[in-house]
Amino acid sequence: MKHAFGTGYNCVLGTKLAESERGMLGYFANVVTKSEKNGAAPACDYWIDRRLAEAWPRAVDSKHWTLVWQGARHGDMRERFFLFRTQAPAMVAY
Repeated sequence: MKHAFGTGYNCVLGTKLAESERGMLGYFANVVTKSEKNGAAPACDYWIDRRLAEAWPRAVDSKHWTLVWQGARHGDMRERFFLFRTQAPAMVAY
């Protein structure tokens, strides 16, 4: 996932991430995620969504978000991570 990030992005929105996963992203990929506050998502260039392996992420507006990476931790068959990049600066996930 680390290689899928471009340079110069303003922030990364993380949805359905546990604190341990946020820590893992910070440690291994040097990515600090922001979360929703009171139902409002911050305007970020990237969005990481965690889902069960068989589930597709919530409805995504393809006019604003492009899937740039999807995968799981090595050996983990229960969950997947989806990384989206906005097609316009400072878009909100939903």
